[in-house]
Amino acid sequence: MIIYVRIEHTTQNAEDVSILASATVAELEVLDDKPYAAWIATELETADFLRFKLQNCIENRVVEYTKLNQPEMQFDDLINNTTTWQDAILAIKAKFPKEAI
Repeated sequence: MIIYVRIEHTTQNAEDVSILASATVAELEVLDDKPYAAWIATELETADFLRFKLQNCIENRVVEYTKLNQPEMQFDDLINNTTTWQDAILAIKAKFPKEAI
C-alpha cells in the first residue's frame, strides 16, 4: 500500500520502499502502515506533496522534451510515414506519469 508520512522522526523499515520525498513528506510503499501511524501525513500535507509530485513530473518531462529535435522529428515522420516523434513523446509520458490530485 502507498502511504504519505511526515519526514521528521520517521525511520523507514528495510522492506518498505521510498518512492519520492519532498522536504516535509515522503511517499512510501509499505506492507504494514502500523509502524508509521504516528507520522501519517495530514490531508493538507498529502495534498501539498501531490502538488510537489505533479510539479516534479512536469519538470522531468520538460527536461526530456527539450532533448528532442521535435520539429525535425515531426517533419521526418510526415515524409517517411513513421511515428518516431509520437513514440518518443509517449515514452516520456510513460516514464514520468502524471498523478491526479
